[in-house]
Amino acid sequence: MNTVQHSREIQALLAISSQHLLNEGSVHQYQQLWLAAQSSGDRAAQQTVRQHVADAGRLLQAQRSNPQARALWLALMSLRCSMLMPRLRF
Repeated sequence: MNTVQHSREIQALLAISSQHLLNEGSVHQYQQLWLAAQSSGDRAAQQTVRQHVADAGRLLQAQRSNPQARALWLALMSLRCSMLMPRLRF
């Protein structure tokens, strides 16, 4: 499968999952999409997944007073932090 197919597949999955951002399975789903994009080397897909995770976190940020929403927000922020790529120095 080439990177164009990966990108289209990831875009389609993100479009579907963005409708259900506020469930606990979304963190695992985003993590799986991130790992797939990372293993394929598809930087566009990686950026798309990062953007969706950031958007989901912003949506949940306003609901942090709810313990369940706060736990989900923390899980998404943890995932977002793990997505940061360290800058390599040569």
